[in-house]
Amino acid sequence: MLGYDVICKAAKRKPLFYSFLGLVFHYRAASNRYALTFPDAVRSCEENSGVIASPEQLQAAFEDGLDNCDAGWLSDRTVRYPIKTPRPGCYGDRNNVPGVRTYGEREPQETYDVYCYTKSPLGDVYYVPERSSLEHARNVCLLDGGSLATVGQLYAAWRNGLDQCDPGWLADSSVRYPIRNPRKNCGGEEPGVRTLYQYLNRTGFPHPQRKFGVYCFKGIICYNYLCNIIFYYIVLL
Repeated sequence: MLGYDVICKAAKRKPLFYSFLGLVFHYRAASNRYALTFPDAVRSCEENSGVIASPEQLQAAFEDGLDNCDAGWLSDRTVRYPIKTPRPGCYGDRNNVPGVRTYGEREPQETYDVYCYTKSPLGDVYYVPERSSLEHARNVCLLDGGSLATVGQLYAAWRNGLDQCDPGWLADSSVRYPIRNPRKNCGGEEPGVRTLYQYLNRTGFPHPQRKFGVYCFKGIICYNYLCNIIFYYIVLL
């Protein structure tokens, strides 16, 4: 049985969690909750089209509505998590007051989740409805001149308007789907990127032989001033 999670939970009036020109998202290893050392966390963000978020970026995301009761590494080697609605198990060091909780600076070999920061890439994320195993999904994108989208690319596409109530493979072997307009049978009442887990405790990615759709990414090839024009329109507007 597959469980699902809305990793990016939104306040009703502020569904987009972005700081400056980018977006902060929570990332969990496939193996288990709280399984990433600090070097693992840095690498995980880089492999998913981002960088490890700074405390300032997480604070900006919290102010835009991010509420997530999962402790994650930040770039200064502290471990924090943002809580808009205090609740049992999520009070941390701030008791019943909304805010970003912190564990302070931690040893790099301790294990947690991570908060990543990504910007809109120069390219397009799109859904292919062909039901595929993970290996076949990679080939589907390659044959179309693209590659499997990363988690960061899917979050950026969600922020820019992608709304698709169909789970699909991503490059990290996870299965996710972006929802801007919550509706029946699409994973809950909040906007966000849904993640399908193998187990009900929100761990484990689906077996690679299972069949899902595919999220591909195709980059834009451009030069000099043209890239600046494209960046202005897809990121700044």
